[in-house]
Amino acid sequence: MNVASPARIGRSLAGGAVVLALSNQPASQAFEQRDFSEPHSYRLPCRPVECSFEVHSFSSGRSDARWCWLALPPRSVTLTTAEIHRSGDINAAFSREARASDLIVTSGGYFGYDAKNRYMPLGLLVSQGRVVRAVKPWRTGGVVSQRSGSIDVTPLGGFAGPPEVDEALESMPLLFGNGRVMAPFRGGAANRAAIGVAADGTVIIAGVFAPADRAATLEQFAEFMNTAARRRGMTIKSVVALDGGPSAHLFIPSLELHFGFDGERYVPNLLHFAAR
Repeated sequence: MNVASPARIGRSLAGGAVVLALSNQPASQAFEQRDFSEPHSYRLPCRPVECSFEVHSFSSGRSDARWCWLALPPRSVTLTTAEIHRSGDINAAFSREARASDLIVTSGGYFGYDAKNRYMPLGLLVSQGRVVRAVKPWRTGGVVSQRSGSIDVTPLGGFAGPPEVDEALESMPLLFGNGRVMAPFRGGAANRAAIGVAADGTVIIAGVFAPADRAATLEQFAEFMNTAARRRGMTIKSVVALDGGPSAHLFIPSLELHFGFDGERYVPNLLHFAAR
């Protein structure tokens, strides 16, 4: 299911292995105050990793949104990229591609069109040390990568490719770089997903989703991540946004929970985060 309801999430927990949390507060008020209410938590053991997946529900008049936050301890997970290059039901695609060891599967980078007007993935993709797709020289781009078991997010200009890295995916824009927000950002409200790392190496996966695909601007999304990190005693080092809008998607296989658009969509690539 997508943009899961509190009741549905509660029933899903019986077979899960994460800490799940829900709270409600008007979205506009949350942004003005840069504050988020304490979530109601459901706690279950998560082995071999201790992790927390939180969903904060915000409603205001005509629209509502759900903010997702997952913090994975340093070197507790492995990253694997996968080129899908396929159109179809997005929920079915994520469910089909998920692996037994995956804690979470996220959407990936951008896509465009080839000379015959067919969909094609855009941006660097490295899988098992092999360059699958070449770099796109996006001025505001960033790369999520894995090197010697350590996951990092770096500006495109400072990224060193294979053989230094095993896995890598390019996307844009970079929301945080060297510990600071890279504003101003362009674009209106839309569904969002992002990958980041904290100063201590914690891997952060975040998203915001609304039924009408008008969840948050990039500036609001960055504010949410900054506030969420600070309230947990973390300092964000770098974050790169993944493709947004209907392409933004998070899937928790153990709970069979999908967040994002639930119709037909082209999926260029995915990111798998699996427990070590």
